[in-house]
Amino acid sequence: MILTVRAGWKLLGSSRRHDLKVNLMTVLRFRLLVLLAVLVQVILWVFPWGSLYGEVSLAAFAYQGADALLSESVRTYIAYGILAFYAVSYAGMYFLRSWARPLFLATALGGSVLSLPSGLAVQGAYESSLGYLLTLADGALLAIVYFSSVSQKFR
Repeated sequence: MILTVRAGWKLLGSSRRHDLKVNLMTVLRFRLLVLLAVLVQVILWVFPWGSLYGEVSLAAFAYQGADALLSESVRTYIAYGILAFYAVSYAGMYFLRSWARPLFLATALGGSVLSLPSGLAVQGAYESSLGYLLTLADGALLAIVYFSSVSQKFR
């Protein structure tokens, strides 16, 4: 069993030239992931979701923000502020700027904390699915910018 594991690890080894190619592709893939997150974010904010739902579903959306501790106008300002911080941090991460990493982390955490006093959240299946994909992309971006070889490229 030990020989098999060692042989397996030896098979996974590679030359420096190949490692360099993988690192370059990682930055490219990182930037593509940033662009994908931006695209999903834009779709979530711009698409007219109400046109996809029937009368009963639209009636359920009327409960959005029920029992909120914050007024609707305050929640709207917070939402647009979070969107602006996401836009700036996505742009900074695309161009590998060091300030973008903590800004993105703070925006993701701040958005979660600020959603707590916002009351009931009502989402349709489409928004929920895209929101889940965006959450996965944000988690992957955080992992990459802090724990991968791409993190060393930020300046």
